[in-house]
Amino acid sequence: NSRAERIDKLLSEKNLTTIRDFEFMQMDNYSPYAYDFLYETLPIISSVKDRLNDNEKKALNKLLKWNKILSKDLNEPLIYNYFKRALIEETIKDDLGEDIYNHYTYLTNYPDRLILQLLKSNNSWMFDNKNSTKIENKQVIVFRAFRKAVKNLIDKYGIDGISNLTYGEVRKLKLSHLFGDNEFIGPAVNLKPIGLGGDNTTLFNTESRYSKPNDVLVSASMRFITDMNDSIVYMILPGGTSGDPMSSNYSDQVQLWLNGGYLKINMSKTPSQDFNLKTKMMP
Repeated sequence: NSRAERIDKLLSEKNLTTIRDFEFMQMDNYSPYAYDFLYETLPIISSVKDRLNDNEKKALNKLLKWNKILSKDLNEPLIYNYFKRALIEETIKDDLGEDIYNHYTYLTNYPDRLILQLLKSNNSWMFDNKNSTKIENKQVIVFRAFRKAVKNLIDKYGIDGISNLTYGEVRKLKLSHLFGDNEFIGPAVNLKPIGLGGDNTTLFNTESRYSKPNDVLVSASMRFITDMNDSIVYMILPGGTSGDPMSSNYSDQVQLWLNGGYLKINMSKTPSQDFNLKTKMMP
């Protein structure tokens, strides 16, 4: 419900009256879910801050100051993403087992919803790791997951993982042609991967599987805005209007789509003065 909550907040707080307002809305990367998740977890980590090493303190301070906007140009969303994933794994993987866990986390909605419910509870039995002899509680698992996330980031990317490495440098959308899996044709027809912000909880909807967190598999296949009192509509595609890689219209909308641009399309039966006929289809 994070995206619905954000829509409701924007519509109730702002006087959205222009097409541009809704263009910004479709590109919005603020996550109410991230706010709730960190509201439940960061106080736990802060309460035992003296047990953190310097790198862990640095990552904690960055999340404490973060504005919860999952921008592709920020490092904080990367730390948050690793932390959330580590916490989900530490909490439920031992209860489900490897195979069922992989199936359960195939769609991110399920584990995301569950972990927030568990965090808001006093102390669910699921926080206890049944494979250990000790009895773990929520505080222990949250602390352990945070330390694990920071370690994983540094092991994979070095100190840049909690410093200068941005979310979009790591998390990419691959725009592939239908024949793109062919090892000979692929390099000629697939577009260069592009870094994206957001996640499944933001209006700028992007989703990755927990098994492949750096591969964006879901995003807007088209953005469309219309004023029903106007004959002009605004739309954009993450590619172009042609499926032919040799066409100039194969990828000419990618950068507009990525940066929040739109094309104006006249839907009137009578073309406007600036209309240029490119192709005429005859029976």
